[in-house]
Amino acid sequence: MNWSDAAAYALPFLGALVFCASIGGAVYGGYAAVQDDLGLCGVPAIAVTPPEDIDHNAPEGTVDPSWTQLDYEELNEAEKEAFEEAVGSVSGTGDVHGELEHEAAFSGGALVAYEGEEYYVAIETMDECASAAPWVLPAGVLGVLVGLGLFYSPRLARMLAHRSDR
Repeated sequence: MNWSDAAAYALPFLGALVFCASIGGAVYGGYAAVQDDLGLCGVPAIAVTPPEDIDHNAPEGTVDPSWTQLDYEELNEAEKEAFEEAVGSVSGTGDVHGELEHEAAFSGGALVAYEGEEYYVAIETMDECASAAPWVLPAGVLGVLVGLGLFYSPRLARMLAHRSDR
């Protein structure tokens, strides 16, 4: 087996490896670059549990002392909208479109008094934006192109050799 025969098998294999290793960086780098502009991140969600589903494990049915107790009127407008959305939805979740003023209280769980009943409110997800170094996208795209070039190089060499023989 001579060098050209070995290259005919090794270069496409190496190209496939480089392509596969690079496609993740190209996709993730591209997503990280545009996700905030497209509104795909940065909106935290709260989960609201109705009073009948709250598990009062403390003695005599009292609430867990670690839970912060808030009144509905203490919430800011964004939190109120998310709370009402969660109470009215089947999933019990609502997106906070604005400042999450009571983040510390909701992260540990809080009881919110609303229309004479207490609802348990907790942060379901902070939905933070993914971050990637600025070189990840260009490096991924370059790797994809190099991988494709290596993969197709033996075919291109044969095609060019065929044309020069004519």
